[in-house]
Amino acid sequence: MFGRTRAKLLAPVLLSTLALGGALIPASTISAHKAAAAPHYLTAAQNFKTTMIRNFNLFDPAGRMDFTDFGVYEPMWIINVPPGAPGKNYPWLATAYAWSNGNKTLTFTVRSGVKWSDGQPFTAQDVAFTFNYGKQHPVADQQGLFAKPAQLASVTASGNKVSFNLTSVNTTILRKIANLVLIIPQHVWSKVSNPATFTNPTPVGTGPFTEVTDFSPQGYTLAKNPHYWQPIAVDGIHVPSMAGNDAALLANASGQLDQTGNFIPGCEKAYAAKNPGHFFCDYGTVGPVALWLNTQQYPYSLPAFRKAISNALDRQKIYTIAEYGYEPPSDASGITGPWPNWADPKLAAQAKAMAAYNPASAVAQLKAAGFTYKGNVLYDPKGTQVLLTLSVINGWSDWDLGMQIVQKNLKAIGIQAKINLMQQPQWFDQTGKGTLGGGNGQFHWVNTTDTPYAYYFGFMSQESYAPIGTDATLTGQDNFERYVSPQATALLKDFRSTSDAAQQQKDIHAIEAIFLQDMPIIPVVYSADWSTYSTMHFTGWPSAANRYTSSSINDTWARLKVWTSLKPVS
Repeated sequence: MFGRTRAKLLAPVLLSTLALGGALIPASTISAHKAAAAPHYLTAAQNFKTTMIRNFNLFDPAGRMDFTDFGVYEPMWIINVPPGAPGKNYPWLATAYAWSNGNKTLTFTVRSGVKWSDGQPFTAQDVAFTFNYGKQHPVADQQGLFAKPAQLASVTASGNKVSFNLTSVNTTILRKIANLVLIIPQHVWSKVSNPATFTNPTPVGTGPFTEVTDFSPQGYTLAKNPHYWQPIAVDGIHVPSMAGNDAALLANASGQLDQTGNFIPGCEKAYAAKNPGHFFCDYGTVGPVALWLNTQQYPYSLPAFRKAISNALDRQKIYTIAEYGYEPPSDASGITGPWPNWADPKLAAQAKAMAAYNPASAVAQLKAAGFTYKGNVLYDPKGTQVLLTLSVINGWSDWDLGMQIVQKNLKAIGIQAKINLMQQPQWFDQTGKGTLGGGNGQFHWVNTTDTPYAYYFGFMSQESYAPIGTDATLTGQDNFERYVSPQATALLKDFRSTSDAAQQQKDIHAIEAIFLQDMPIIPVVYSADWSTYSTMHFTGWPSAANRYTSSSINDTWARLKVWTSLKPVS
C-alpha cells in the first residue's frame, strides 16, 4: 500500500506455555527457536497471525509472512516521509536517478556488485522484469502503475540503466517507483505463471533476511542473507505468532520483543518505566484515522449524511479514552495535523466547526436533508430505517473501544449500529474489496507522504477508484469508500504535472474545499505512528537525537534502514 499501514502487535498463541519474565511464550517456540534468542537475533512481529503458514509471496498482502516486504525484498531507494526524516533519503538497489524528456522519462543507475540470496547476480534486467511482470499480472502490479489509466508506458533496461517512460508528466511518481516497488528475481518469478497462488516457501531476495529457518505454526526465523550487499550486524529476525494486545504487553514489558509497532495503553508507564534507559516509546503523528462508509450505497452516499455523522462523533472522548491521549482529534479536513503548511487558512474555521461534537447540529442537518424520526429512530428520505455495521479487527483494542464510542454517538442521533468483530485477514480482504456488506463502516488509516497529494489521491480520484469486488490496495491506493470527484481528479492531475510550488498549493486548497463539501471520509483522530524499541540487545535506533528515519516497524521502508543500522550490545 502506498503509505503507512497500521499493524497491531498481538499476543503469542498459548499452547503449552512457559512463564518467562511475566509473559507466556509457547514452550515449543522457545525450543524450536533457541538460536533466535542469541543476542544478534532481533525478535519482532508486525501483524496478527495466530498460526503461521509458510507463505512468502510478496503479492499476497493478507497471507504473506511478516517482513517478506522490506526484509526479503528491497526497493531501489529509501525515501523518508513524516514522521521520519523528510529530505533524508538513501540510495539502495540503485545509486542514482535522472529525469529527462521533459520529465516524462526517469532513469535509474542500478547498484553493481549486488547478488540475490541464491548467489546469482542482481541486474538492471531484474528491475525491468519486476515492473513488466506487474504489467503482465495485475496482482503483481505493486503500485498500480499499469492499471487503467496506466502511469507507465514502458520500462526497459540497458546495461546498468533502467528507464521508465511515463504516459504523462507526473512529478509525484518517483516514490512509487523507487521506494514502494520491491524488486524480484527474474530467474525465479519468470517461471511463476500465477503469482496470485504461488506461496514462495523458499524466497530468493536481495534483502538482509532471506533464509527461512525453524518454521512452525508458532513462529519462524528469517536469517541473514549469505550474499547481502552491505555489512549488517543483525543475524536475523525471529517472528513469533501473535494473537492479542494484552499478552503482547507482557512479552514486551519483559524485554522479549526488541521492536514493535503496536498500540500500548499508557506506553510510558506500561512499557518504558519497566526498564528506564532501555525501553522507549517513540510515537509520531501522521495522517488521520477516519470513519469510512460505502459512498456508493444509499443513504451513505449522501454528503449531508456523512457531514452529520462528523458532528455526532465525540472525537475528544475517542482521543482520551480509546487512544489514551496519543491520537489527538482531527479537524474535518484531516490535513492540518501532518501538513499544516498546506491547509487553506480560509477554510480553517469551517474544518473546525464540521468536526465539533454537536449532536443537535447533526440531527438538524439530517432533518434538513429529508431524514425523519419515528420516536428516537432515524429513517432515510425514502422511509427506510438507517442501520450501520461497524466492522473492526478483534484485538485491536484501541479501535475496538473507539468503535464502542462511535456506536453510542450514533445511537444518540437515532442510528442503530452493531459492532462486527472480525479476524484480521478477513477484515483486510473485505475492506480492500469493498465486500464488508451493506451499511458498513470502518476505521482506516490514510496515505501519509511529504505532501497531501497522496492523501487526497488515495480516495478522491477516478484513477484510484476500484469497482466493488476489486481490491483497492492492488492499485496502491486507499479508495475503500469508492468515491470519485471529477474536479478533484483534474486538480490532482494538475498538481503532479507541475513543479511550481505555488500552483501545487493552489490545487491542494481547491481539493480541500471539495473534500469539505462532500466529506468522502470522516477524519476522526490523527493517527499515531506506534513504535517501541528496546536497547537491551541492539543500539542505533532512530531517536530525537538522531532521527535518520522512523523507528516504527510499521513504516516498511524505514524498518529496512533501521535493521541495517543496528549494532548488537556486547
